Amino acid sequence: MVKKVVWTQTAYSQKIAVYEYWNKKNGSSSFSEKLEKAINDAIDLIKKFPQLGVKTQLKNVRIKIIKNYLLIYRVSEDTMFILLFWDSRQNPKDLDRLIKLYQ
Repeated sequence: MVKKVVWTQTAYSQKIAVYEYWNKKNGSSSFSEKLEKAINDAIDLIKKFPQLGVKTQLKNVRIKIIKNYLLIYRVSEDTMFILLFWDSRQNPKDLDRLIKLYQ
């Protein structure tokens, strides 16, 4: 069971950028707050069931889909590393380039 969750700087920055975009677009933080809850719910599930996400071509790297976003993570013993937080509407080639950094 996962006891600790660690966001990489990249993943955390991506998440904050998404929140800032929606806060500005909507003129409020309500969507960002709902998304934060969905993210936390997904993390809680992954902590209990680390193999929950979809396998990738990279060893031990999985993807959990949350609305239009991908939570890309790796579990190592009792720690979950969130590698990327990706808006799935972006260019998938950019995601491929970023995810390869975690091989």
